[in-house]
Amino acid sequence: MFQHQIGDLTELRGLRITESRSDWDASQSAFGPVTYDGVQLADLDPHPSMTVASQVLWTARDGEEVEGPIEWRRGLGYLLDEPVDVLWSQGDDCWVTVADTSPLAGRGRRIIDAPFSAFYRGRTAFWVARSDLGQIAPYRMTITQDGPIEVLRGQYARVNGRWRPVDGSNAAVLGDDRVPLFIQTVSPLPESAGDQFVWALRSPRSEDELVGSRVARSTVSVEERDVEIAEPYSAWNGSDVFRVFSDGRLGATADDGFDRGIVERAGRQLALVRAFEAGLIRTVLGE
Repeated sequence: MFQHQIGDLTELRGLRITESRSDWDASQSAFGPVTYDGVQLADLDPHPSMTVASQVLWTARDGEEVEGPIEWRRGLGYLLDEPVDVLWSQGDDCWVTVADTSPLAGRGRRIIDAPFSAFYRGRTAFWVARSDLGQIAPYRMTITQDGPIEVLRGQYARVNGRWRPVDGSNAAVLGDDRVPLFIQTVSPLPESAGDQFVWALRSPRSEDELVGSRVARSTVSVEERDVEIAEPYSAWNGSDVFRVFSDGRLGATADDGFDRGIVERAGRQLALVRAFEAGLIRTVLGE
């Protein structure tokens, strides 16, 4: 446990709480995200409702759409006497991560998830048989914080049965305009069983099946100014900062001196916003 004493509580901004509880039986449950009712989800990627703009939906393991808050059932285990973090399971196989400095790091490949998740940078992921992990200490992770848990932005399509952001303009935001269409994921979980790598931003493949399309555009009130959100955001992926199209509406620094990191991308001005600064969020859907 780490402690940092704060003399003046007014210095504390953007409180975020990650709560973990060891109160479920791993031998009877699968690892991964679930609804509070226990419905297993396909991943941690939300997508917009077809009818209600403010509604965030999730894809269940059986392909159905579900609404509501979620939790992440994870586990701590050991492989060859080295600690691993169990994020996901498919039958008898577990998807685990270790730090890049771990002796086990060579078994996997680095998780590519920039810029969505500072929490998972510097880790590698790989599949391992559950029987090789020995005893697993299971726990439930829930996240609460000031500001939004999920923000939808851009074009969405059902890719291989799961809704994904598929928006070339989001790729331009990241400074990567190699192709006009990108398949995105804001999840550190594999796209399907057997995948050996997590791609947060990848080109379409010939075997990909893309069905349907809907567009979400969101604005947020920051310092009493409405600005457009520039990329999907998920608090589950460890970041309390997201990007907006400032276009001159926000200054180079926040009122408390935070550096907005203003840059130009694709002819528009981008700025960084901390989650707790986010005021009213409005989402508009289109086809």
